[in-house]
Amino acid sequence: MNLKKIYRRFTDRHWTIGFLENSLDSILSGESLRVNWLKHNYNDRWFADPFILDVGNNFIYLLVEEYYMPISRAYISKLTINKSTYELVKTEPVLKLQTHLSYPAIIRRDGNVYIYPESGKSGKLMLYKYDVDKNIIVEERLLIDGDVGDATYTDAFGEDLLFCTFPPKYNEDELHICRKGEDGLFHSSEIIRFDESIARMAGDFFQINGTIYRPAQDCNKSYGNGTVIQEVSQDNGKWEFKEVRRYYSPNKIYPLGIHTLNSYKGLTVVDAVGYWHPIIGKALVGFRELFR
Repeated sequence: MNLKKIYRRFTDRHWTIGFLENSLDSILSGESLRVNWLKHNYNDRWFADPFILDVGNNFIYLLVEEYYMPISRAYISKLTINKSTYELVKTEPVLKLQTHLSYPAIIRRDGNVYIYPESGKSGKLMLYKYDVDKNIIVEERLLIDGDVGDATYTDAFGEDLLFCTFPPKYNEDELHICRKGEDGLFHSSEIIRFDESIARMAGDFFQINGTIYRPAQDCNKSYGNGTVIQEVSQDNGKWEFKEVRRYYSPNKIYPLGIHTLNSYKGLTVVDAVGYWHPIIGKALVGFRELFR
């Protein structure tokens, strides 16, 4: 094994998932994050991009990106987690493609559950109908004919919109707002430009007391380095994005990023990233920086 492979092996990153003890109100007011981290014994995979499917009396059900190291690719899985101990009880694949999948965003409508995960390498964004009881996915229709980053749907502003980023500026300063065209597909109709790299979505929009908020990724230092929460409003067609809170990972084992925030049924979930080998990884990266 050559030096480059050794370096990559020990500096590889992996993600984990955590559940906040904080309320969304307290997060917005600046309270420090208090997180209960997922417990599991897998050493051949990691989990990220959590969206809450349901919260029961005894279990939490998530849809996540499950990255399986032997194939160097991720698919979408349903996780069953003990609500009291935060231990992973079961992982079930939901959607597998020949291309990488992530960010399994959820739409609930008329008693049905739909997901539209990111699949950038496939060159399109698809909507799938998800039969939760049978754990079966059925392809519904094409949403965007093109490669997009972390597309997130909302109807909170009185119309069907998809917020996303486009290559080559996935993680930079341009947020695209997409509207449905005559062909039934969503197309970029507006571009919001920020003064820094905080365009990429970090989860679903949420509302508190009628105010709409957008979680965004702080990618200034690196991809998903932190999370920015913005108050979003629209007045006579003019958009305003006002930053309310910015935070970074509170986990010393996973200190390199925190890039998803989703809430449902009173529960809020996040994720965080660190080196697969924390001590050696940090030391190797620090040593390399000395010679740059």
